[in-house]
Order: sequence, then structure tokens, then C-alpha cells
Amino acid sequence: NNTTSILLAAPVGPKIAPETALSVTIGATGTITSGMLATTEVGDSSAQLTYTVTKGPANGTLQKNGAATTTFTQADINSGAITYSEGGVAAASDSFAFQVGDPNGNFLAGSFPITLISAKPVLVADTGITVGVSATGSIGAAALLATETGIMPAQLIYTVTTAPADGALQINGGLAKSFTQADLDNGLVSYLETNATATADTFAFTLTDPSKATLPGTFAIKIIPKPVVTIDTGVTVAVSGTAAITASQLLTTETGLAPSQLVYTPNS
Repeated sequence: NNTTSILLAAPVGPKIAPETALSVTIGATGTITSGMLATTEVGDSSAQLTYTVTKGPANGTLQKNGAATTTFTQADINSGAITYSEGGVAAASDSFAFQVGDPNGNFLAGSFPITLISAKPVLVADTGITVGVSATGSIGAAALLATETGIMPAQLIYTVTTAPADGALQINGGLAKSFTQADLDNGLVSYLETNATATADTFAFTLTDPSKATLPGTFAIKIIPKPVVTIDTGVTVAVSGTAAITASQLLTTETGLAPSQLVYTPNS
């Protein structure tokens, strides 16, 4: 098999076979197993064979039980305690150099290769929202949600490529040209409707991850219209007289509705 096998034994001396590279998705964490990196020596246990990192990985962190480390044993590898956490860097590969030694002071140098796999974000939800005329609607993760293996929400960035035509996209109350999935998760993104006659709006976006993989999308906004009084001039009438109230004195319209569907009810 492709297992790296390092033999520390006199009188033959140490031997090392090519390592089996660890494959890790950008932003994710992978375990270095004994099937990828293994050192043996006659008469010594796996706990007595110690690796010392002489040059750390450039694009991630070597960890032992979740904490950064520069030294570990073959026993740690055998137990699954050694991992590599990729730092979200857009790279194709990584590696670390090491020396592995036995209790007698014999050392052997080596280098462990890591292959980085570029993943892409996945749009899990893009349901749109409904908002009233002149109202503000929150855009949360239930309406717009993207995920990617090994990537944190704050690393997934939405860039607005076409702004809404009948309102304003906002983050924390200010104009938003871009926002993250974390912003959506925390309820910081909203849409302010500004056109009294609109019935729908949209904005287009490009979703980008740390490796610069992109995914385009469009978010839909349904606008619930309301009646708009466009003329209310009043009417002049003589005492005990009668005057017609026409559309030239009182006119209400609403997008999508016929005049017969707009009903006036006197308050008093």
C-alpha cells in the first residue's frame, strides 16, 4: 500500500517510503492516520518514536487533540489525535517537514504532503421575503442560506451585483453592497421598500468563498401594496345643499386593483 513506513533499526538503518498525502477541503480539517504516516523500529513502541516539526505548514495548522502542536508520537498518529486544519487559504497544496527520532538519538528527516481540494458554496435556501409598501423586512438565514464544508458563515460573502429597484438593501440600517452569511444568521440584513406602486422587487448577488469559488443568485421580494390617496381636495356645498364627490376631488388607487375593489368606509 501507500503507507509511509519509516524503519529505525540497526544495522540496516532508517528507511522511508513515499508518504501518502492527506487530502483536505479548503477550510476543513483532516486526520493524519497511520495509513498515511508510519514509523517503526524493532524494540521500540509507537509512543517512543517522536516526530518534531522542523517546518510547519504554510496554509494551515498541525494539531494534536485540537490544539496546535510541533511535536507528537507515532502513538498519537495511531490513535487519530493528529490533524491538519486548513486555514481557508486558496492554495492547491501544503506540507510540513519533520524529524522522527527514537530513544537512542537516531533521527530521520521527512516531509508530509497535503493536497488541498477546492470546494464550492451551496445555496441551501433562497425563498425570498414578503414586505409591505414602505415597510422594512428582515432577511434571515431562513430566507437566504449558504453553506460549505469547513467554511464558517463569516467566510461566505454575498456581493450585490444588481441592487433592488424599488427599495434599499441594508445592513445594520446602512446601505449594503455586500454582506456575509454570518450577517444573515444574526438578523443584520434587511430590505426597505420605497416605491408605493411596486408589487415585486429583486436583487442579484454573487456568493464567494475563501478559495474565490463563486455562485450567482437572485433574491426575490414580494411587495404587498396598499391604497394610495392621490387626490383629496374636498368639496364646497351650500347649506342644506348637495354636491357630488367625484374622482377629481377624491381619488384612491392601488396597484393591481380595480376601482370597484377600493371601498370607502366613513369614520363618523
